[in-house]
Formats: sequence, C-alpha cells, structure tokens
Amino acid sequence: MAGMTNDYNESCGGIEEAVFRLETTQTFNVTVTVDPLSSWGAALAVRSGGCTAPEIACKTGAANAPVSVTFAASAGTSYFIFPARFTGAVGNYTLTVQ
Repeated sequence: MAGMTNDYNESCGGIEEAVFRLETTQTFNVTVTVDPLSSWGAALAVRSGGCTAPEIACKTGAANAPVSVTFAASAGTSYFIFPARFTGAVGNYTLTVQ
C-alpha cells in the first residue's frame, strides 16, 4: 500500500487507501475480503455511486487478519471498494471479490 493517500476518510478509520471500481451486470450478494500479507491491520469500505458517496459498509480488523464485508449489489450500479491500512506499518495485501 506504499504511495497511497488518505483522500476518502473511511468512517471505520482506514488510512492510506486504494480505490477499486466494481460494476455488476446482475443483482446478487457480493463479499469483498482484504487480507494483509504482513503484520498490519486492514480496513475495508464500500461506497455505491461514487468515491465520496455514503458508505454502505466499513469494517476494520486485527493485525494480519482478513477483513470481509458483504453487501447486496444491484445490476448496473458502480461500487467503489477501499482497502486501507488501519494499524501498523504499510504492507502488501490481497483483495478478493466473490
């Protein structure tokens, strides 16, 4: 997550976030997981409609522990996913969308 900034101020306390956009063609439940690959704590936020829109989910986790959120996605809607650092030193991570 090196080089990321704190532009979007997640309500659950994330800092130094990245932004990913997800668009679905069907309506279904989506689970997003961020898994820190070192000893930092992750935060994960999701917004619908834009980067500054209200959050539909925001959650933090313990150091080196995955964080997941599940939300109901509607067909044709853009969702913005914000994996972020919550605690500890900056490190790598994996992001899974199911």
